[in-house]
Amino acid sequence: MRFVLITSLIIALLLAGFLAAMALLGPAVSNVTVLPAISLEEAQKQVSFTIPQPKWLPDGLALKGAHVSSPNWAQYFYSRAEGGDSGLGIEVTQGASQSQYLFPDDAKQPVKVNGQSAFCVQGSWNERQEWISTADAGHLEWSANSFLYTIGHSGLGLACSDLIKIAESLK
Repeated sequence: MRFVLITSLIIALLLAGFLAAMALLGPAVSNVTVLPAISLEEAQKQVSFTIPQPKWLPDGLALKGAHVSSPNWAQYFYSRAEGGDSGLGIEVTQGASQSQYLFPDDAKQPVKVNGQSAFCVQGSWNERQEWISTADAGHLEWSANSFLYTIGHSGLGLACSDLIKIAESLK
């Protein structure tokens, strides 16, 4: 009887932990909608705001396309002209005030973008959901004028100062 009770308790705890992890990670992969890549010009037609363009980007990056979801979210992405897996993405969300991205609190560096409070993260999650602070990836996030902005990169060797420079060049 005691074995059955302990086993039931362990199963219940494992199930509760699994459900909590799924809530933290978001919806199941089977519910993900893949947005088609479109041109930035087409994306601009589909949103209710002017999509800001960076006036400064690291050398060698070329615009590859954009995604739009509803009239208040746009993402556009760049990669090296010669190809490869590295890239940079910029997201703009009208009316949002809270991030959808999860990072360890101790990885968040407080910074400023055009005088606005922001945070920058260097590192990435690996396939085992472990944070790797030395990974060649970064994320910058801030809010201004009822918009949430995020800039993320992977494989480009960029520092937070580079992401801030891109952010401050958005027009």
